[in-house]
Amino acid sequence: MEHPARNSFNSGAQPIVQDVVIMLGDGATLADCSAITQPMLTMNEISGRRHYRWHYASLNGSVQKLACGAELSCDADVGQLHHDTLVVLNWGSAATAKEDKLIAWVRRQYRVGNKFILQGNAVFTLARAGLLSDIPVAVHWEWMETMKELYPNILAVDQLYSVSPRICASTCSDAATELVVGLIETRHGREIASKVQEQLNRPACRPPTTPQSIPLARKYGSRNQTFLAVVERIQSSYEEDISVQDLCCEFNISRRQLERQFAEKTGTSPLRFIKDHRLRKAQKLLQITNMSVLEVAIACGFQSDSCFRTAFKRKFGVTPKQFV
Repeated sequence: MEHPARNSFNSGAQPIVQDVVIMLGDGATLADCSAITQPMLTMNEISGRRHYRWHYASLNGSVQKLACGAELSCDADVGQLHHDTLVVLNWGSAATAKEDKLIAWVRRQYRVGNKFILQGNAVFTLARAGLLSDIPVAVHWEWMETMKELYPNILAVDQLYSVSPRICASTCSDAATELVVGLIETRHGREIASKVQEQLNRPACRPPTTPQSIPLARKYGSRNQTFLAVVERIQSSYEEDISVQDLCCEFNISRRQLERQFAEKTGTSPLRFIKDHRLRKAQKLLQITNMSVLEVAIACGFQSDSCFRTAFKRKFGVTPKQFV
């Protein structure tokens, strides 16, 4: 039997139908399943043809119990998949992530060229299988420290999701939907992907590098209430032209103390932290709104659009107009 042309997450040549196998394990959630299939279903409906087809699989048997208590019928014996299959791995159990049988199956699928989307603790499965070398992989903030301790050579990143030629990873169901919409855009173009997005009643998809919403104390490893209050003030006041001296006066802390705390916890100065936060917010506004460059500059506390353009290009390597 002749196989259709092999596709990749960033390839132009695509097969007519993308086969998708969603491998479920203990702790899998219905929300994560829907996050993957709903954009694909919407794509099929909008285009009037079947671009995606999927089925559920499990190594545990013909029925997989989900985290919510519901049971989902699965194929018990998936064997070796077609080499163009997109494999979605979905489980929340750390024990499932360590199963030798599952790891062996994943390695076989990888060897024949299949691509993966990782959800939940599936990142640990591929880490144990030795398949995450040399690529950035998004890890949920709750598991970030564990991943770095167990696999110090893996590039675990604080992102909503990550996209690589063979392996993508999402940290939550919302991120998974945005990831899949992005894959639809790569395969079928921005116009149809925008229609899928509109049908799902979602705003513009955030870029993969968008940081996760992590509790400040956990994110910065600090219990210093003054430091955390300053960070929260900066993040909630990006539209203000707030200075380091203003923060010192407001929180009754010396500039030297504040700079020392920021250097220890963020690796940068308070001034750089303020500017970087404004620029990240500006990037989001350019991404998801129709605001002009000048409007975004003003909304993010910049004195002029020329200052904003210079700072934006220095940070991201492109001008605001080029980014849009």
